[in-house]
Amino acid sequence: MRQALLSGGLIWLTACSDVVVRPDEGASYAASGTAASSTVGAGGGSVEPHQIEIAVDGESGDELLVLLNEPDGTLVTSWPGSALPVETVAAAGQIVTFAYATSLGNEQIETIRVTPEINRIERRGTRPSPPCVEEEMQVVVHVPSVAGASTAFVRLGTLGGGSLQSLPGNAEATALGCAGSLEAFDVLVVAGESTYQAFELIEDVPFEPRTTVEISPTFATAPRSTMTIEVDAMGDAMGAWGRLGWEGESIFAGSTPGRSFSVHEPALEAEFRGNAPFTYAPGGMNLPHGFQLARVEVDFPPTSNACGRYANLVRSGRSTQPIAFHATALGEPTIVDDTWQLGPGEVGTVVRAEGGNRNVLWQFMDDPARPAGALVFPSFPASLPDGFELPAEPPALIMIVHERHGSASYAEEVASSQDVVPLTYEARSTLVCPF
Repeated sequence: MRQALLSGGLIWLTACSDVVVRPDEGASYAASGTAASSTVGAGGGSVEPHQIEIAVDGESGDELLVLLNEPDGTLVTSWPGSALPVETVAAAGQIVTFAYATSLGNEQIETIRVTPEINRIERRGTRPSPPCVEEEMQVVVHVPSVAGASTAFVRLGTLGGGSLQSLPGNAEATALGCAGSLEAFDVLVVAGESTYQAFELIEDVPFEPRTTVEISPTFATAPRSTMTIEVDAMGDAMGAWGRLGWEGESIFAGSTPGRSFSVHEPALEAEFRGNAPFTYAPGGMNLPHGFQLARVEVDFPPTSNACGRYANLVRSGRSTQPIAFHATALGEPTIVDDTWQLGPGEVGTVVRAEGGNRNVLWQFMDDPARPAGALVFPSFPASLPDGFELPAEPPALIMIVHERHGSASYAEEVASSQDVVPLTYEARSTLVCPF
């Protein structure tokens, strides 16, 4: 699952211009039991219940509960996370749900509609990292004078950092990690205020607890590359903004520990007024590993039943070619009663409804290329994982997002939770009123 959270809500993107035609709007899902007789699937035709695999990428234990429910939410069966991967029979229209309590005590509930094309559903593992005694290592960075810069800051790949208010001088930071699991980490040094006059990435500093390492960056090179995003088809937009930053690689599962940092250059932010087409072409830092992360959001005026309307594009990884973003190309999503609808436009990869409250986050994923099914909250078994509290009432869905993930289909998207770079995501989203 790939998602980014911006001020307008959930956003997804892709520079894909293929137009997908929705199947027969008159067809509907039908399913009864885990081994129902032939059913009529969305788009017409006979659809037999079929074998699917339910899995996690990583590890999960009994803190995770997985459900299989009928289209109306009636519970069919359930499994603890420790039983995954599991093979089961499911019919089009049934729903699979992953539910668990986070380490912060919040409930995460993710529901996915089964379609005839789906043969695998995979989500991220939920087992927390084993406890360890965190140890410290001190980092001292000797920052030289840099023309045009009076301040500097340090970002560690272990998520720590420090700053310096005058140059030259020494910036101090503390690296935290579990001895035996963290072998090395990166140090990013940046000099400048809103515009970075110099920056340098020092790679693979050995993690040696209870010691101090001294680093002297030379700022010998400050490589940059331009990301060009051409935005049109603005419709009734009020305005837009763009932002570009750099992400260390270990925000993704399976990446190298000690390379997790995020930094954006304020001077590369841009705002655009009105609905005229525009080009956002920032020249961002280009480091030995990690990737550029560009975001563009187009804002539309609210309506009587939509407190917020947005179109978003996110590009992870460099692009040597201009990226075309047709802001109103995807059909605009809305929630009507207990289901979703798409307005005129192209059809993407996923429709995602999201809601909840302070303690519960519920997401419902459906296939936008098929007739909409009911957004029903699943029934749970009487026995729940330790620490998981079922909400007294189904969480209200207040955000609906229509996403396009490159050329991926809905079945391909739910089959893997792996992140891919480079990739472009597009989305149109609606914040439902009242919320």
